[in-house]
Amino acid sequence: MHASRSELEAALNNREDTLVAFVDPDNWNSQLLEAEWNAISDHEKNLLSINCAADSSLCKEHDVRSFPAIRLYRSAKTFEHYRGPRQANEIAAFVNRSLRPLVSGLGPENITTFTSADSHVFVLHLTEEDAGAGLYRRFHELASQKAHLYSFGVISRKRVHGPSFLDCFNNLDDTKNSTTEFYTNVFSLNEFVDTCATRLIPEMTHKNKKAYTESTTNVLYFFDFNSARRKQFATDVRDIARKVTRGLKFVTVDPPSFPDVPASVGLRWNFPAIVLQNNGDGLMYPSESSNDITADFVEKFLRSVADGKAKPAFHDYENNHGQHHADAGARRHDEL
Repeated sequence: MHASRSELEAALNNREDTLVAFVDPDNWNSQLLEAEWNAISDHEKNLLSINCAADSSLCKEHDVRSFPAIRLYRSAKTFEHYRGPRQANEIAAFVNRSLRPLVSGLGPENITTFTSADSHVFVLHLTEEDAGAGLYRRFHELASQKAHLYSFGVISRKRVHGPSFLDCFNNLDDTKNSTTEFYTNVFSLNEFVDTCATRLIPEMTHKNKKAYTESTTNVLYFFDFNSARRKQFATDVRDIARKVTRGLKFVTVDPPSFPDVPASVGLRWNFPAIVLQNNGDGLMYPSESSNDITADFVEKFLRSVADGKAKPAFHDYENNHGQHHADAGARRHDEL
């Protein structure tokens, strides 16, 4: 159920942290958000959705130009955009990050808990000497740019025990990386964070879509409506992805969010399924739809393509379902 103008104004005037979704029920991406939003409402108290089709003037007052727009309001004039995947767990994680300090002060009693508190966690072990040289200031500036995506903490370290270092915990891929290269160049911290936070098998977003659809490297797509299965695929197949990082990219795709992509890679509207975009011969190789796409399934499929046994797709049909929603998505982009 959508909130009224008065309910929104009351929440914002109370200066409570309030998560607000501005939606248009006729917009395809807004429809996709509905189930996820209902899931968030089970554990988030201050949650509102505004129907911009019913009260367009209210949405104009808040400078909402695309749908859905998700924002965490601190007051009537102060808010943070949410620009990540429109999935309940991702949105809830964004709220949890926003409620923490920009950089959390850590000690032996809470550092272990903190390193597993988010999908990506960065902990700076900082000496007094490096703090005086401006390293904490740089780290704090970095956190101010990335705090909507990741969690940041700092813990003191005595120089006698060694130099300062930065740990990255990529809990989605179960990896940990460290660096002491803080002064190599002005971008060294940013580069480390971006590299460490890059998933072996990411989810397709509007921002990264072209990196796959226009890639000069081979791409393996995994299509599924179910977000839990997409995440499970990313976990199950990551060992394969680690072996072939240079020659093959992996990406998971929510078909309704990108309805033009299945047809563009020669796949009928029947999921779960995987497709290999082979830049060696310029062809697309779709698998049969299967509810059991495991690491073994993927390895056998890739082997069948390499051996010439798999048949490429031919665009001899029209994917009307995909095209119908692709046009709508192109007309009205969201705040990603």
